[in-house]
Amino acid sequence: MLDVAERSGVPYSTIKTYARSPGMTMVDIGALLKLARTFDVLIEDLFEIVKE
Repeated sequence: MLDVAERSGVPYSTIKTYARSPGMTMVDIGALLKLARTFDVLIEDLFEIVKE
């Protein structure tokens, strides 16, 4: 995770929180955009949409 933090510019603590969250978590859209760019994926690939 530290490598991802360095490559993406997203704080390590933020990535750790996202990775260890057992359920829904409030996220920073800016952090998601940086992570999507780092992994060359669509932002939609980084989260699950829950429909009621």
